[in-house]
Amino acid sequence: MDTSNTSRARWTRVLGSWGGIALLCTTALAPAVAMASPWTMDKGRVALRLATDLQFARNEWLINGDYQEYPLDGQFFSVNLRGQARYGVTQAFELGANIALSHVSYQSEEIYFGQPLVPDYDEVQSNEEIAAGITSLDRETTGLSDLEFYGRVRLVPREIWRVAITPEVNVKVPTGYERPAGTFEDDDFTRGVADDVTLGDGQLDITARLNVGLIPHPRWFMRFDAGFRFRFFGPGQQVVGGFKTGVRIGAVVIPYVQVDAVHTVNEGKVVGTTFATSVPETPASAFTPGDLLPLEYRLDRSAIRPGAGVIIAMEKWEIDVSYTTVAWGRNISQLHIVGLGSTFKL
Repeated sequence: MDTSNTSRARWTRVLGSWGGIALLCTTALAPAVAMASPWTMDKGRVALRLATDLQFARNEWLINGDYQEYPLDGQFFSVNLRGQARYGVTQAFELGANIALSHVSYQSEEIYFGQPLVPDYDEVQSNEEIAAGITSLDRETTGLSDLEFYGRVRLVPREIWRVAITPEVNVKVPTGYERPAGTFEDDDFTRGVADDVTLGDGQLDITARLNVGLIPHPRWFMRFDAGFRFRFFGPGQQVVGGFKTGVRIGAVVIPYVQVDAVHTVNEGKVVGTTFATSVPETPASAFTPGDLLPLEYRLDRSAIRPGAGVIIAMEKWEIDVSYTTVAWGRNISQLHIVGLGSTFKL
C-alpha cells in the first residue's frame, strides 16, 4: 500500500475543509433578502431586476465563534449575477422569484505532503515524486445557486401610502448542485467530500416574514422586517430581521443605510467533523499535524451585516450601488460585498 498517497489524500481533505467553510457560507446571506419591499406592485405591473455583486474575504468566524484569518494565506472570491421578477397579481397581492448564477473560488498556499526531503543521496526523490507530494488547496465552481419564490400581501389600503404592512412567505429550494456532506465519518478518510466547494446547503428553507414600511416625510423612507426561517433536513432554525432607511436628495438621488441579521436559535444536525487551526498565521512550510483543531461541522450560521448605498430613482427604472460587510458572525466568512443593480418597471 502506498502510505504517502494515503497520507496526502487525508491531509488534502483536512486542510481543504477550510476553503469549504468560506465557500459554503457565501450563499447563506445573499443580497436577495435585502430586496424585499413592503410596498407591493400595482395590479398587472411587472418589475425586473438584474444585479451583480463581487464578494471577497480573507478572514472568517469558525463554527465555535473564533475569529481569525484564513490559514495558509487563504483568499475567497465570488461573483454573482442575480435576477429577480415581481408581479402584481392584485392591488394587494404580489408574487416574485429570485435566482442567481454564481462563481466561487478559494485559493491558498500549496503544501508539500510527500516524503521528507533529506540530503541523503541514497534516498533522492525524482522530480515526479516531489511533484506528486505537492498539494493545491485551490477550489472553484460555477453554477446556479438557490431558487427563491415568495408571495406577499399588503394589509394597509394603498390610499394610506405612508404606511405599508406586508406579511410574506418565502420558499428557497436548491437547484441540483452537490449538497454539502460530512467531511469525515468514523475516520474513513477515503469517503468523498462534498463540502469543499458548494453553491448552497442543498436543503429547503421556508421563511415567514413581516415587512413594515414608513414614509415619515415625502423624501424619507424607513423599512423594517422580521421573521422566522424554518430550515429542513438538518440545519438549526433561524430568526431574521433587517432595517433600511434613506432620504431623497434632489430629484433622483437616494442615499441609504441598512443592516440585516440572521441568528440560529438551536443547534442543527452534525454532518461530520471539520478541521481548523488555532495558529492560522503559520506558513505552509512550518505547518504540522499538531496545529489542527477538530470541530463538529453543522450547517448553522449567524451574522450581522451593515451596509450603505445610493439609489438613482427614475419613473420607470432605478440603479442601486451598494457596499455590505459581515460585521459579526458564526460559521461564516467576513465578506465584503460590492453590488450594482438595475430595476425596470414594465
